[in-house]
Amino acid sequence: MNWLPFHIVFMSMAFVLALTGGLIARFGKQKRWWLTAHKTLNLTAVIIALAGITAAILMVSNYEGSQFASVHGSIGLMAGIWLILQGSVGFLMFSPKLARFAKLMRPVHRWSGRLLSLLMLINIVLGLSKILSCWHARLLSDTVYQCAKLIPATAWKHTYGKRLTSVFKKRCQFSVNFINVFPVFSGE
Repeated sequence: MNWLPFHIVFMSMAFVLALTGGLIARFGKQKRWWLTAHKTLNLTAVIIALAGITAAILMVSNYEGSQFASVHGSIGLMAGIWLILQGSVGFLMFSPKLARFAKLMRPVHRWSGRLLSLLMLINIVLGLSKILSCWHARLLSDTVYQCAKLIPATAWKHTYGKRLTSVFKKRCQFSVNFINVFPVFSGE
């Protein structure tokens, strides 16, 4: 099963929910419902992010085999753990036993959330560039393969020691099903 679409949808939803919750906390404090909305949106974001991380683990184990070997995977794991810690600190601030630490935790929680949003956005860009670069690499590989009838392929093999298509094949093998799932990428 191809888990990539699930990963994309879950992580996009988690990012939008967490960002919305953060924006409500930043700009909606004059409303009485801001704290309830902030907590609900971010708790939902954590749950959906865990589903997205699970989809990523299943996807990578099906295609690449090594967990969190890429920069995108490592940042994603770190952001997922950070998201859980961020939510935990947010809920602990309202614990009566920790009320005296709330003043110390509040600025840490605020700035941590802002930095986490930035990290999540960077990781989204990395993930999308990984998908798009593989799609473009496959397209380039197919184009070059078709042109190889006109251009002597032996020059490439002699220079680099590999066929041109094998260079991109290893890099993009995880995205083959992605291209088949979304017809717009497969040219259908």
